[in-house]
Amino acid sequence: MKPYIFNLETTKIELHFEKSEYAALTADQKADLKSAFLWSRTGSCWVSRAKEPNLWWAKQVAAKLGFTEEQREGERLSFSEQVERQAERAERRAERYEQYAESAERRGAALQQPLNRMHGDIAFFTQPIIAGHAGSQAFARRREKMFAQYEKGFEEYRKSEYFQDRAKTARATADGAKYRDIAYLDRRIKECKKEIRARKKTSSTMRKFWRPWRTARRKSGLTVRQFL
Repeated sequence: MKPYIFNLETTKIELHFEKSEYAALTADQKADLKSAFLWSRTGSCWVSRAKEPNLWWAKQVAAKLGFTEEQREGERLSFSEQVERQAERAERRAERYEQYAESAERRGAALQQPLNRMHGDIAFFTQPIIAGHAGSQAFARRREKMFAQYEKGFEEYRKSEYFQDRAKTARATADGAKYRDIAYLDRRIKECKKEIRARKKTSSTMRKFWRPWRTARRKSGLTVRQFL
């Protein structure tokens, strides 16, 4: 049995495998792992998709894989520190997506440039192809290749738009726009109050169970392990 790491800074679970251990997992075990965790190249470990307090499934998967003990690492961040860290990560994501968008736009322009240069050359677009004529066949292949490149150029432009949208979203996160959104704050306050009520209810239930259990154990004179 091995411990999983509960990162107090990210409030996520980390699973560390040796290569041989991961290779020994069955297909079903790998599917369970990927359903609850993502591979982190930075940390060279599997990091839970969810964070505290929504770690139930991640812990279940970890237990199935033999990670039954919890080991805590790092320091818990204050809310303001969490927001600042989130903004920093979002800023880096925005810069990365903007670079992807620029690269895709350049590739799109390069792919479409050959055909764009032929604009105004009516003969290029209307030239009939003579079957069996070597020069005509070569021209046909060249023209079809340029058409195909032009279509691929549109794909690159669509990629550029996609990354621009992702960058815009990341910029909004980095700017902390949601913390100025009254509707968002109202929803979060309601969610937090609901969670507090649920935890109080769980705590009350556990106290009702714990007191008679503790009394019975003391009367039996057994240790906790023996009593269980």
